[in-house]
Amino acid sequence: MRTHLSVAYSADATPPADLFSTDAQFAGAGPHPDFAARAAIWREQREGLISVAEAQRRSALVGVPKPLVAVPAALKPSVRPRHSRPAPNDSRQYAPEMATTAARDDRLTPNAKSFLQVLRARCGKGRSTEFAKATL
Repeated sequence: MRTHLSVAYSADATPPADLFSTDAQFAGAGPHPDFAARAAIWREQREGLISVAEAQRRSALVGVPKPLVAVPAALKPSVRPRHSRPAPNDSRQYAPEMATTAARDDRLTPNAKSFLQVLRARCGKGRSTEFAKATL
């Protein structure tokens, strides 16, 4: 007698796979790594190698993500003080009074560089120049 719920299949055919069986879901997967680690910890405790408190501590740490350790960024090398920096290399200029030597001098502050360029443009390598009713 067949009911409406029964399914007929031939004897030589393989039965349909059980979708809810453990073998079908995890075929060859083995236990989860966290489970295996905890089992090993409690196995050591059962054998008397570690105490219950130690086993609990280790078991609590299994599977917990490790905190990220702050790695110090590479420190930039410190800049040499202005007074100890080397003078710029001399260069032949087509217009010596407009030479860029002052602009390339790292020993000077930016305002001192621009002031020196103005002076150099006014008097070249001479010793004095007059401007704005003053002598420099």
